[in-house]
Amino acid sequence: MSIVAMSLSLGLGLVGCKGKQGEPEAKPETAPLAPKDAATTAKPSSTPDRSGIVWIHNDYKKAISQAREQRKPLVIDMWAGWCHTCLAMKKGTLRDPGLAEIADDVIWLAIDTEDPSSADVMAKFPPK
Repeated sequence: MSIVAMSLSLGLGLVGCKGKQGEPEAKPETAPLAPKDAATTAKPSSTPDRSGIVWIHNDYKKAISQAREQRKPLVIDMWAGWCHTCLAMKKGTLRDPGLAEIADDVIWLAIDTEDPSSADVMAKFPPK
């Protein structure tokens, strides 16, 4: 089940994000949802947002350990500060109160694909 959840998360994150790592995709017709600095410098929170999700940020080892220990699937949100689709999902989809129903049933990991600490995860799950 954890592979299914992770695959779904990776698929959702990659469907709208056609650019390659480090290369911005075509500019949207509207202004970006948040400036790059805001997306990459925001401090992670250990408290749930309106979706009820408590995210683990850029710590795959901790997340996989928790998932195994608690026998829960792991969802990985891989994002980049230049990806408007990623930022839209972080601002909307992944904060939707409808997720509260499953928030405690899953371990949630957010990976900043451009953070050097994420290199091992990027090697293990390379976006295609």
